[in-house]
Amino acid sequence: FNRDNVNLDFLKASQKPDDEKYTYTFSGWDCDMSDLSKSHYDAYPLYTSELRSFDVEYVVDGKVVHVQKVKYGENADTSVLVTPTKDSTPEYDYVFAGWQGNTQNITSDTQLVAQFTPVRRQYTVTFKYGDNQVLSQKVYYGEAAKAPNASEVKKSPTAQYDYAFTGWDNVFDKVTDNITVNAL
Repeated sequence: FNRDNVNLDFLKASQKPDDEKYTYTFSGWDCDMSDLSKSHYDAYPLYTSELRSFDVEYVVDGKVVHVQKVKYGENADTSVLVTPTKDSTPEYDYVFAGWQGNTQNITSDTQLVAQFTPVRRQYTVTFKYGDNQVLSQKVYYGEAAKAPNASEVKKSPTAQYDYAFTGWDNVFDKVTDNITVNAL
């Protein structure tokens, strides 16, 4: 009888259930067959343990843009991603403010959601009037620009013509884009 050639494959090892921290994989049997005079041997299953891994999903505007595997108890590494962006609207630009969700001591699948701070957009309103005069001002989306005083909007007379200001060629009471407004 050669104990080195004993095959215990006919024994079925029970699967050790995973716990919160580890997954277990059957790796063989612990069976001491050094004493060949025994009529029976006790065989115990051996398992290797590995820290469980969890998915950390990075979500931008409702879409998963990256999935990172993180081992139990470790931290998600948010530096692996390019800073996320969000498309501007006519009224707002969006500045990345960070990730909402737990990035430390990961112990389950986790979602990190990109957070953005809205920054109200400004537009340039340029008034052209008089003798090649220009006045530009920044105006928040949806607000009104302030026109130069009518007394300032004079154009010098020529030998042929006198000029009288009659108004502006564009509306600027609710600015939604960069505009130029010319004196009439």
